[in-house]
Amino acid sequence: MGRQRRTRGAGVGVALGILVFALALSGASGAASGVALSARIGGRSVAGSSESRPIPLDPTRPTQVVLTVRNDTAASVEIATVRLAGQVMGLTFYAYDTSVSFKVAPGAVATYRFALRLIGLEGQATGLIGSSISVLDAGQHPLASENLVVDVRGSLASVYGLFGLAVLVLTLLAFLGVLFGLARHRLPVNRFRRSLRFLVPGVGLGLLLVFTLSATRVFVPQPGRWVPLVIGSAAVLFGLGYLTPSPEQLDHEELEVVTGPEPAALAAGAVAELVVVSASDLDPAEPGALPPADPELAGTASARTPNARTRTWLRRKSET
Repeated sequence: MGRQRRTRGAGVGVALGILVFALALSGASGAASGVALSARIGGRSVAGSSESRPIPLDPTRPTQVVLTVRNDTAASVEIATVRLAGQVMGLTFYAYDTSVSFKVAPGAVATYRFALRLIGLEGQATGLIGSSISVLDAGQHPLASENLVVDVRGSLASVYGLFGLAVLVLTLLAFLGVLFGLARHRLPVNRFRRSLRFLVPGVGLGLLLVFTLSATRVFVPQPGRWVPLVIGSAAVLFGLGYLTPSPEQLDHEELEVVTGPEPAALAAGAVAELVVVSASDLDPAEPGALPPADPELAGTASARTPNARTRTWLRRKSET
C-alpha cells in the first residue's frame, strides 16, 4: 500500500510537470501566412495595448472593431469570421466569433468595421487577460492574428473566478494532506519521494498566484511569467519537502525508554511530553517486570519503589 501511494505521488508530480510544459507550448502557437492584420477596438489600437494600458471590454455595451487586412499573397483571400478570444495558461476563457464576408485582392489592403456585442462576458472572465483577434477563412482556418491585452470588466463569480477558487480549494487540501502526513509521521522515508508529496501543493500555489494576480489586475499571465512562477513555487515546496525530517528520525527522537527508580526525565518535570505507563502494562513474562504494589497507585510516582528491578516506561501521549 505504501509503495502504491508513493508511485501515485510520483505520477501526479510528473503529470503536473507535463501539463505545465504542454500549456506553455500551446500558448506559444499562432497563425502564419502571407496575410497581415491590424485592428482597433473601442477606438484603441490593438498594437498599443499593454499591461499598463489594456483595452477595456465592457459587456454592457457594443464594442466597435475596425480591421485592416493586407494581402501579400498572389491569390485573393476571403475573410469569413473574426474571432476575439482570451487565454490563460493555454486555456480559453472567452471567445466571440463574428461572421463577416469580404475579400482582399492580391497585394491590396481592405478595411472592415463592425460592432461586437460581448453578451455574457461578465460570466466568463475578469481581470487582465492576454487575448488575440484573428481573421479566418470559410474553412475556419486562421489567416492572420494580432495579440492584445484586455481588461475584462467581468465578475469574480465568472468561470475564470470559479476556476481560481477551485485551484484554491485543491491547493489547500493538498497542503493539509502533506502537513497531516508530516505531523502523523506518515510521509515516505525516502527524501525524494517525500519531496514529491510537496510538489503537488507547490504547483497549486503557483497556479493560485497566477489567477489571483490576473484577476486583481496586477499582471498579465503570459507564458514568460506564469511558467517561471509555477515552476518556482513547485521547486520551493519540493526543496522544503526534501529538507523535512524523515519519520524514522522523528520516532527516534520522541520515543524513549527510561529505566531506574527515579527517572531523570520526570525529575526534570518533562511530564508535558512524556506519560508514565504503569507496570501493569508491562508483559509479566518479561524479566524484571513487577506488578505495582498498590493497584490504586498504578502509574503514579508513589507506586515506584527504589527497587533496582522496577522499570518506568515513557512514550508519546499520542500513542496512549
